[in-house]
Amino acid sequence: MAEDNAMNQKVSGYLEKKSKMKMMNSYKRYWFVLEGRLLLYYRSKDEYEAISPCKGSINLGPACNIKTCPSTSGVYVFQIETRTSTTTLRADNREDQNRWMQGIMSALNQNKNAKKLSHFR
Repeated sequence: MAEDNAMNQKVSGYLEKKSKMKMMNSYKRYWFVLEGRLLLYYRSKDEYEAISPCKGSINLGPACNIKTCPSTSGVYVFQIETRTSTTTLRADNREDQNRWMQGIMSALNQNKNAKKLSHFR
């Protein structure tokens, strides 16, 4: 039952995503939705509610890792590392940062549990 709850847990809200361009240190605000092992992002909450295609996604596969970044001047930054990329996200406050990190860690733990269980199938 706990595994089902982790997979069905949905976390949503605004986060800022850092540009992938190394020379740019800019962030853009997106509406993020955690659905199972996928972290989807949309231009806005309205686009998500209108069932528009997502702007992008991050697959929280078994090789994924999440970590906080050193905080300066009240910035709540964390990173999601996959096999192929690192995504830097910034929350509005510590509470939102913790909520997102707990939701993502729950999805990552689900991946580890599923991998262990797959040996018994």
